[in-house]
Amino acid sequence: MGNGALWTTYFGTKPFSRSAPVRRIFHEFTQGGRHEQAIAERLNHDGIPSPGRSTWDGAKVRDILMDERYTGTMVYNRTTQKLKTPSRANPKEEWIRTPESFERMIEPEVFAQAQEIFAERVRFYTPAYMLEKLEAVFHSHGTVRPSLVRAAPDMPSPATYLKHFGSLDAAFQQLFDGVRTKVGTQVGEHIEALVNRVLVHDDFLVIDEKLTVLVQPSVPMPYGLASYWFFRPDQREVIDITLGVPLSEGTQPRILGYLALPRLLVPNRWIRLFGSSHSRLEMYGHNGLAIIEQLLS
Repeated sequence: MGNGALWTTYFGTKPFSRSAPVRRIFHEFTQGGRHEQAIAERLNHDGIPSPGRSTWDGAKVRDILMDERYTGTMVYNRTTQKLKTPSRANPKEEWIRTPESFERMIEPEVFAQAQEIFAERVRFYTPAYMLEKLEAVFHSHGTVRPSLVRAAPDMPSPATYLKHFGSLDAAFQQLFDGVRTKVGTQVGEHIEALVNRVLVHDDFLVIDEKLTVLVQPSVPMPYGLASYWFFRPDQREVIDITLGVPLSEGTQPRILGYLALPRLLVPNRWIRLFGSSHSRLEMYGHNGLAIIEQLLS
């Protein structure tokens, strides 16, 4: 396919510079820092037709930015289709590329820069990156709040943490997964010493084949001059009780008590436990694990 055929396929035959819109898209994306939708809106404003001679949108702009053919490289074997079966996309490592198949509109270096922006965007929303940035906020301010997250540079929004982790509090707890896992193991060993049999099944305990318990340690979240502990009672039908375990501060935290949260009695929402939460402590709080023995009797 020649350069003109490629352009006709995507943009029709209107007599203006074939490469100008494509170059403009890549320039605004790589040099101007504009998002695909913003580029689309500017193209529509300037009366430049999109593929199919309709209006632009972010998806059409993204398709161009990710199409290696604009560098003059023909790409084969993108899909596979067997007889009477739907086509399926092949992994990129199986694609066959033929450089300099036709006149390029975009330099390969510019195309590579656009792909790096896409790759960085994906990395921006990975759990590892998000937790790394959240940890930096915590170390800088000694606490984590939505306002601090919004103010930090190169930081996903609080809404993004909500989408990926369920809440900012839940993401904060994951910063201490090593400590929480260690404490969870200790609590399981303490329970095993009290009962006849404990089986570990997925992420919860099956106790004497009668009771299922999810152990959920929680490190304190600084809140002004006080702190609170975050718990998210598990609502899976297989879980009878979420056993909240509030911990003290420090690298070697102590277990401060237990919060037995029966699935059938606790509302389906997260819980913030303050030291002043007397009603919750009276209803669900326990100093030790005798509650497990009581529930089995």
